[in-house]
Amino acid sequence: IFFKVQNYQKRSIALTLGANVLEHLPSTFLESNEIHHLIVFLSAKMSDHHILLQPSVQLFRILAKQAAICDNDCLLIIKAIFSDVYVQSFPQASRYNVYVIFLHFLLYRLDVVQQVGSDFVCNFIQAMDGERDPRNLVLCFQCLQYMTKHLEIEPYKEELFEVVACYFPMEYKPSIIQHNNVPN
Repeated sequence: IFFKVQNYQKRSIALTLGANVLEHLPSTFLESNEIHHLIVFLSAKMSDHHILLQPSVQLFRILAKQAAICDNDCLLIIKAIFSDVYVQSFPQASRYNVYVIFLHFLLYRLDVVQQVGSDFVCNFIQAMDGERDPRNLVLCFQCLQYMTKHLEIEPYKEELFEVVACYFPMEYKPSIIQHNNVPN
């Protein structure tokens, strides 16, 4: 009921609640057609209001890891993120979700990412550009490792170098109050 209400705040809460429920269910819970309908719905509704973007990305992360997700639905998620999400405007946790999706697809659905081709590289560079959080950078560099091995980066090698070069030499000094462990 709340997924279609006009009040965007209520819709955002409903999406977050749906994500929290799905996250605690097994990855085999949803069938392919159910995953497809959720992805199509989220993709269509993401552009309604910016408040819906973060819970939609959270749901995409959960749906991306469902065992029954098909290649076309993986492509829909990738295209929705690249077309509707300005990653660097998100808070750290939501940017993290985007990078988790990308890494998951690079690790387990490489054939799908290869269908997107060099557009994936270009859009990933834009998503990563300016990333400062060490937790997110760890994921970004893992993604880059797979991208340079398995994707055509030639058209974007200079842009890729510029985005990555600003992080070297790398020095990390954890704050005293930091609760998350970040590997050096």
